[in-house]
Amino acid sequence: MIVSVQEDGSATVLPVINDECSKCAGGCAKQGSPFSVKNPQNLAVRTGSIAAVSTPKSKQALEGILSLVVPFFCAIGGYFAAVPFAKSLGLPSGDGARAIGVLLFLALSSAIVLFINRRIPEFSKPEIIEILQS
Repeated sequence: MIVSVQEDGSATVLPVINDECSKCAGGCAKQGSPFSVKNPQNLAVRTGSIAAVSTPKSKQALEGILSLVVPFFCAIGGYFAAVPFAKSLGLPSGDGARAIGVLLFLALSSAIVLFINRRIPEFSKPEIIEILQS
């Protein structure tokens, strides 16, 4: 359900499960938190309308690849960077150092993915694809 419409054409929506939920004023747990969506088709949206919202398959695929590829390459980087780093600190450079390097670089990968999602909010923003009820 569309809660508000911004000047740039985007909207804030409240997810509902079905028509009964959209008419309910009880605020049950089946209604989610409001979130922002784009309106690339410039559909006639207004407050109170019921809209179908989706994320394009290409963006979903890109987001999936990003969330798998970045950690994979970070883990590989941590594996190879751990030995020289441990030697530079005068620590043993065995399998333990490699395991710690992989874990640290995996944590870094989480920060990288989070940074990309926060810096580029349009990256995974859903879109209004259809107005179901005005």
